[in-house]
Amino acid sequence: MAAPEEDYSSLPLTERVTHKIWKVRVGAYEELTKLFKKSDNESDFKPYEGFMKNIATDSNAVAQETGLTTLLAFVENAPNPLKVRNSIIPAVVEKGFGSSRAGTKNKAIELILLYIEVDSPEPVVGDVLGGLSAKQPKLVATTVSALKEIIRLYGTKTVNVKPILKTIPKIFAHTDKNVRSEGTQLVIELYKWLGKAIDPHLSELKPVQIKELNESFEKLPQEKPTQGRLLRSQVAAAEAAAEAGKGDEAEAEEEKEIDAYDLAEPVDVLSKMSKDFYTLLGSSKWKERKEALEGFLEICKTPRIADNNYSELTAALAKRISDANILVVTLAANVIEALALGLREPFAKYKTTVMTPLIEKLKERKQSVVDALSAALDAVFLSVTISDITEDVLAAGKHKNPQVKSESMKFLVKCIKNTRTSPQKAEIKALTEMMVKASEDSFEPVRNSAFEGLGTMMKVIGEKAMNTFLEGLDDIKKGKIKEYYDKAEVKIKFSAAKKPPPPAAAPKGKPAEKPAAKKKEAGSAPKKAAAKPGGPPKKAPPAKASSAAAAPPKKGGKVKEEIITYKFSNEGAEERFAEFVPEDQTANLSEKNWKLRLEAIENLQSTLEERSSEIEAELVVRFLSKKPGWKESNFQVLSKAFNIIEMLSQKFPSFGKPAATLAIPILVEKLGDIKLKKSAGDALMAFSEKISLQFVLSQAYDPLNKAKAPKILADNLLWIHGAIMEFGIGGLQVRELIEFLKVTLGSSNASVRTNAVTVLGALRVFVGPDIRTFVQDLNPTQLATIDSEFEKVAGQEPPKSLRASAEATGTGSSGKNPIEELFPKVDIGAQFTSKMMAECNDDKWKVRKDALEQVLAIVDANKKIKPNLGDFVPILKSRLGDSNKNLQMMSLDITGKIATAMGKPFERHVKILVGPVTAVLTDQKATVRSSAISTLDALANACGLDSLIGSFSTSLATENPLLRKDLLSWLSERLKEAAESDKKNALPDLSPMVQPILSCLQDRNGEVRKAAQSCLSPIVKSAGFDYVVAKCGDLKGAVKQTIMPMIEAVRPTGPSGPAAKKDTKKAKSRLAAPSSKDKADTDEENMEDDDPPAKLPPGLVLRPSANSTLNKPTTSLANPLSAANPNTSSLPTNGLSSQLSGPPPSGISRLQSPLQRGGIPSGIGRGATPSRLQFSRARPGMNGANGQIPASSNDSVDEIESKKDLSSMEVDKFESVNNEMNAPTKQRVFMVDIIITKILSTEFQQSIEALKELDKQLNTSPESIIRNVDELVNALAIQLRISYTQLKPQSPSLIRLCKHLVNALVLLFSNKDLASAVSQDSLDRLLSELAHRLLDPNLTVVDGGSQLSKAINVSMVKVLEHSNRNRTYSALISILGKSSSNLREVDAETAATQTKFTELIMKCLWKLAKSVQENLKAGTLLPNQLLRDLNNFFMAIPPAEWKRREKEKVLLGELPLRTVKTLLLELVTGLGESVYEKLDLIEDPQKSYVYPYLHHMLEATKKKDKQAGSQAIADNTSSRPSSISSARSISSVGSDIQFSTTESARASPARDLSPQRTPTQTSLRNSIPARNSPINEPPTRTFPPARDSPVPDVPGHINETMSNASEPVSPASPRTPMTPKFPTPTTSARSSGSHEVEMNARLTQIFLKIGSREETKKGIYELYEFQKQHPEMEGKITTQLSRTGTHFQSYIRRGLANIATEEEEKERANVIAEAKKNLFPQDKNNTENVNQSEDIAYRQKLLRLQQVFGYRETGNE
Repeated sequence: MAAPEEDYSSLPLTERVTHKIWKVRVGAYEELTKLFKKSDNESDFKPYEGFMKNIATDSNAVAQETGLTTLLAFVENAPNPLKVRNSIIPAVVEKGFGSSRAGTKNKAIELILLYIEVDSPEPVVGDVLGGLSAKQPKLVATTVSALKEIIRLYGTKTVNVKPILKTIPKIFAHTDKNVRSEGTQLVIELYKWLGKAIDPHLSELKPVQIKELNESFEKLPQEKPTQGRLLRSQVAAAEAAAEAGKGDEAEAEEEKEIDAYDLAEPVDVLSKMSKDFYTLLGSSKWKERKEALEGFLEICKTPRIADNNYSELTAALAKRISDANILVVTLAANVIEALALGLREPFAKYKTTVMTPLIEKLKERKQSVVDALSAALDAVFLSVTISDITEDVLAAGKHKNPQVKSESMKFLVKCIKNTRTSPQKAEIKALTEMMVKASEDSFEPVRNSAFEGLGTMMKVIGEKAMNTFLEGLDDIKKGKIKEYYDKAEVKIKFSAAKKPPPPAAAPKGKPAEKPAAKKKEAGSAPKKAAAKPGGPPKKAPPAKASSAAAAPPKKGGKVKEEIITYKFSNEGAEERFAEFVPEDQTANLSEKNWKLRLEAIENLQSTLEERSSEIEAELVVRFLSKKPGWKESNFQVLSKAFNIIEMLSQKFPSFGKPAATLAIPILVEKLGDIKLKKSAGDALMAFSEKISLQFVLSQAYDPLNKAKAPKILADNLLWIHGAIMEFGIGGLQVRELIEFLKVTLGSSNASVRTNAVTVLGALRVFVGPDIRTFVQDLNPTQLATIDSEFEKVAGQEPPKSLRASAEATGTGSSGKNPIEELFPKVDIGAQFTSKMMAECNDDKWKVRKDALEQVLAIVDANKKIKPNLGDFVPILKSRLGDSNKNLQMMSLDITGKIATAMGKPFERHVKILVGPVTAVLTDQKATVRSSAISTLDALANACGLDSLIGSFSTSLATENPLLRKDLLSWLSERLKEAAESDKKNALPDLSPMVQPILSCLQDRNGEVRKAAQSCLSPIVKSAGFDYVVAKCGDLKGAVKQTIMPMIEAVRPTGPSGPAAKKDTKKAKSRLAAPSSKDKADTDEENMEDDDPPAKLPPGLVLRPSANSTLNKPTTSLANPLSAANPNTSSLPTNGLSSQLSGPPPSGISRLQSPLQRGGIPSGIGRGATPSRLQFSRARPGMNGANGQIPASSNDSVDEIESKKDLSSMEVDKFESVNNEMNAPTKQRVFMVDIIITKILSTEFQQSIEALKELDKQLNTSPESIIRNVDELVNALAIQLRISYTQLKPQSPSLIRLCKHLVNALVLLFSNKDLASAVSQDSLDRLLSELAHRLLDPNLTVVDGGSQLSKAINVSMVKVLEHSNRNRTYSALISILGKSSSNLREVDAETAATQTKFTELIMKCLWKLAKSVQENLKAGTLLPNQLLRDLNNFFMAIPPAEWKRREKEKVLLGELPLRTVKTLLLELVTGLGESVYEKLDLIEDPQKSYVYPYLHHMLEATKKKDKQAGSQAIADNTSSRPSSISSARSISSVGSDIQFSTTESARASPARDLSPQRTPTQTSLRNSIPARNSPINEPPTRTFPPARDSPVPDVPGHINETMSNASEPVSPASPRTPMTPKFPTPTTSARSSGSHEVEMNARLTQIFLKIGSREETKKGIYELYEFQKQHPEMEGKITTQLSRTGTHFQSYIRRGLANIATEEEEKERANVIAEAKKNLFPQDKNNTENVNQSEDIAYRQKLLRLQQVFGYRETGNE
């Protein structure tokens, strides 16, 4: 049996408090707590004061927590608890804050807060801050949390936050994340009170921390926090004020915003000033003055500046205000502003020094200078009163310069607004009289500023006092002053009238409560009265926000609340329901087992369906609220209850608003539950159909505003969005919904705000852009988000309503238009008074101007107006022709705004006003004409084009080129938009425009003709082709021959125009039909091919050059003059628009026919015969005839093509050029735009003819193409893709087109001038396209595909060889980055294709890398641009990412990185130390990616070169003969690009070259794996040769090719680059003996030269010649090379390969013209006529050329 515990209660309390047993101490603490709470006698507290510290630091956790309760009772009730404060608080911070018990920490914090309440915060906060130096992170975190609570409850006005602000950097630098997290909460709480004033104290934090804090700040609500807990001294003061009747006045006092100035420490800026500041400030060089001011301005950028003697400084700055350099003036003003803001009141003594110069300099015209001066004046005013600046402003008001007067007046207005003290009577009189006088000034800004100043002064001194000064002004000016008076906001405090004393206080019946109790009542908000349980509400909840988040008041007044009448109450609902449904059927609804409840409610649903006409719906809803009840825990049961409610609205006749009102709150709440969302949402939708969406929303606003969970609000907003899109806004009170949405936009939850913006976007679809006027009062961040949403939905049409509510379809609200309710139309006709209209016609322009300004103000104030303008329209018409241009532009503005506000009814005034508006287009000033165009836009938007066309036809009769050009240009844009519209019959009836357009087409001005031509197509489509042709009957012959081709070019394919039938006979009589022979020719051509179509590749849009030659007198390529039959009758020809059957490929829409864009010269069409000139049209039955492309396409072009043995194939013979192409050069002028259009034709033969013409032009006068070279290259790239992707074995015309395309590219890029003019974007597209074509699998399915591949290879070489070097590098690097960026994410098949494409691009870069140093020396490569491109590559994909790819075995690994680093190494080798000077295009070069690589490579290169040079000299002097087995030679680089390496050749046998193939036949396609190789195998990686270089991962020089891939590879150097191998001379080698000694000596001398810097190049060239003359010495050369370093070996091999390439390039350049003949041999008849006596050597040379370009195999001699 356990021994009974000893009873210690008999011990004295003082002993038990310090007892060693903790339970005894706990009992003592509890007894003390009761004692302290009951007593207020000091004798009961004093004996225990010495024990308080021990209690706070009790070693037992339970006793410590109990002891803190005792301390709380002590501090709260002791008469003088401050005696022990200094010992208790540090102990509590040290022991209580570090406790692991949450209760202990909370009580410790409460004790700190209580001590602050008892006395003051400063000493307590000082002791608490000591906890930040503790070593335990949890103690520090609790200390920060306590500081946050102090700020939250007592606010920054009670607590001095300066010491806390100083600790912020220390808190955020703490290593413990919990401390930093609590610090974030502390700063957020400080920001609630301080706002932007806290920003200077966050400057020392990390940028990431500042960013996170700013994001948190943005999410905070806009409401300012209030003090949640009062000090006892504050409670006493509030009670005293209440007793004295001053409580209301105290509450009315405006709270002063906390200023950063008050929180900052003063800074002595003079001590930080540069010693030579005044010397530089007085320098004669403006840059030195500017630099001195800039440096001092940075010092002055501090919230608070220490007071000192600034007399000398301000005098020097005042002198600089008059400086001749405006930059110096601006900086001087900025420094004065900073000083004034930092000093505040102490700056007043320097006001007289700076004020006069600042005002005088306001005459400066540059606005930036004026803004700086104004800001300085505003800052100076903060240190003085309005009385101090009155004299200066009065003097400025008399200044001769109007700008000085205007800006001075603006400054005065700001002073009046910001002054906090009322000016003296004398000052009021002087300033007011000056402003009254200024209101008569001739300078408008002065008048406006004077009106604003008078209105603001009226706000300060009162309306009655001000009227005495305004007696002489007219009503208009008084009206403006009154307007400014209404808008003015001033900071002056007006003394409030004293309230009558309060009634006598009732006699006190109870003793005063304790201060603590009073504090709690004063410091806490009263609780809301609880709602009475039981009965239903007698009224529907009003559709407005709750008091916690009340919506702004509605402008239209309160919506009348609807009275809801109920039949039942909650109390008797179950009994009444049992009358219809027996209780035994509903008893299980109360069971604990949810399955029983589910079964019961399912049975109830069936019963209710059967008795829908008997039971009241309201009674069912009330019963369900009881059983199973809205707090049902099982979602299936509650979902069934919601289904019953939905059924009530659909099947119960008794369902109405009472039942819906009862159910909507719970449905709204459960809409946020993911399991109940659907059933609740369906029920609400059913309610909306049964009653109305407006009713549902009105009942939902109140519970939504009271909802605490953000998800409820977010999901309800989504439901509202869906409901609006289904129901529309018919019957909806949109303004009420917008106000609710504005409340939700203030939510701290991002999903709520996002969904609210989405709902606003839905309203924008229905209401239109004017909805923005209802949200303009939101903050800029919210407005930016809303504007972004509005932009997304701007083009959407309001969807048709999928559902309709009963009220909307009934008579109740069917007549209401919600948009009209939002924007009611105003009748402004009555506001146009007779006086105003008379003044509009006054002789004085100023009077007219004032009257028009009044009209404009009336129109601006009313967004929607009724169609009643009274007698104002004739007056407006006369003002549109006003001689004063400003008034004319104002009248145009008024016209446009009235049309926009009135809408369609403005049509009645169009005929009167359109003529005067278009007449303004004759003005010479562009701004005036621009105003007229804007007005026409407004008229067209409001009334449509139909009502304007008749007036336009009259206006165009005026032969004014400006009017015609601008009006037709505007009309063409409008007609183009109408033609592109999806609406049927979007084009208006343009038949009245036919005759004016024909007249304009004959205008002398080319721009007028061009504008008229742009309108021709829609006019012909609308009026009808035959109608337009009939109107041409009256034209003269020459004019008709000029205009008819234009009309024919825009002829619609089908019937067109309302007048077509009426004038068909007349039109047909003027047209000639083509002959039967032509039809037969056409049919024969149409049967030629049947190929599928192609699409334009994405991203390629051709834009014809603005410098087109189409405006010059020339003959169309499609319609040249016929020399054979000049007397043929004039016949219209099909233009380019009719040549393309079907719609053009996507992307060519911008490239219109030249006949549509240019001005067509008068000679076109004269004497043309239809047999050759008319291009055939596709007939309905001809699918794909004449090489036309049908309407479907397969755009997959990036697949890998299998490698196939080359077979010999003769080049197809091309057809001879048409007769019109062979016409004399004098009769035709080359037009690039037409050629580009025809190249892109869907008819292959037409494209071929255009390419032939291009071929001739490239050979004769290529300089004519240079301005259009980009458009041409883009067109060739597009057609290249279209053609090659559609290749078929049975498509000879398409194969011919492919060959012509490649030939055009070869010829174009063989011309260096043309090639260098191609832009980077065009090169990017072309190189990408050529690379895709080299991998194109379609080439394997056609005969001669290998030859097409070789031809593409040649064109790729030419592009790389002759294009601008920097643009080529930029394009390749860009393609490389894009193609290799997503190799991680794509699937295996795509990755394999993309890898091959990327390898091909890298090989191109390896090819170009060889010539980097040569290009640098020649000046054709700008290293700074290349370095910038390389750095951009690293920025897009950092090197660390490539390393990760290598480790993770991603395809290609880090090979792209090594390729780019190769280019860097070449730059380092070529530039040396000067490479650092080429980083000027990179921002902050030393922090760039390329800088470390350059530094490392440069150091490694220096070291390696030094070692290699000395080693080569030492080895060469020994001259020891040796030989190396399996020696390989450096082969010369052929005309094709060769990229095979020993490693790739060994790893992938499919890439080995055939023995029969010559080196020049190995092309880019040789790196493609065999087609029969497994598809799923990862592709073999092709690496550039590596070096033994100290620079890590930098690939060596590339593009050196094996002469025979099958020869053995030396195992000693598996990745050593190949050396050139030259043919062995026919002469036999001499014997070794003396010859070998001589050769060794010569070789030694050559290597000595290579080893010296001065003769390196000469030595390499001699080594090249030596190797060529003595191939038997190859082993010795290899031995000598192997004794040098790897870097030195690569350098020599690269030099040898470059020399070999240069020699071969020279040879190819000499015979490039002959190569073309081999690419396109003539037909058999011509071949037979070749001179058979041709020299044999010439034939051999021709055969060699065919082999070089791949058109003959080696064995076909």
